Amino acid sequence: MIVSAALVPATPLMLAEYRSLTDPGGPWRAASVAALTEALDQGAADGPPTEIVVLTAIPTGALTVTNAFRMAPPGLRIARMLIGQVRAAGVAGRVTRGGDLPVEEVALAEDATGEQARALGFVAGNLRAGQGADAREARTILLVVADGAASRDPKTPSDLDGQADAYDRAWMTAVEQGSPRDLAGLDEELAARVLAAGRAPMQALGAAADGLAVCPRVLAAGQPFGVWYAAAVWACG
Repeated sequence: MIVSAALVPATPLMLAEYRSLTDPGGPWRAASVAALTEALDQGAADGPPTEIVVLTAIPTGALTVTNAFRMAPPGLRIARMLIGQVRAAGVAGRVTRGGDLPVEEVALAEDATGEQARALGFVAGNLRAGQGADAREARTILLVVADGAASRDPKTPSDLDGQADAYDRAWMTAVEQGSPRDLAGLDEELAARVLAAGRAPMQALGAAADGLAVCPRVLAAGQPFGVWYAAAVWACG
């Protein structure tokens, strides 16, 4: 079962190779590290978690090489960076969070159907740990790297679309209220129109947490670069 989840932005500006003297991605990197740290702490509250599953999106038809850091898509590189920073903080003398947990990386095509995304989320929410007679229900922590519409204002790399705000309100409200079904039910056609590349991973998160009691907490939200971002935590039980 899903014991907790962290939702973080997919902006490459959080990565080291995109930093400048002003480091515009710094506040979002800090909020994302805090979200993952809290998700790991929440996930361990009632027993040790068994794994971290990363969910993100890749462009349709993209070649994904997940075992080569520089060649992996931005969402996976962001996830690896965040997990590395959290583990380093533990080594530095704080609590070791996720230091020995296996990490499974899953990249969904941006145009994956809602049915495909929800099916994957169901699988992620019902994993098993161990083998044979020792198999048991996994206690999974999700790290979802995704964000909203890329057509909100003149700072975005696309034409403006008046419906972008409606789409972002829909997924942000679902996150704030801890509503898995609303998140799983995001409008696919609207998401495609407003260039919301993170729609499928968000739907997978909603499906994975469906039926669970969700306690949500949003650490940061906004659109500093014309795309709506959020760093949030769902504690599930």
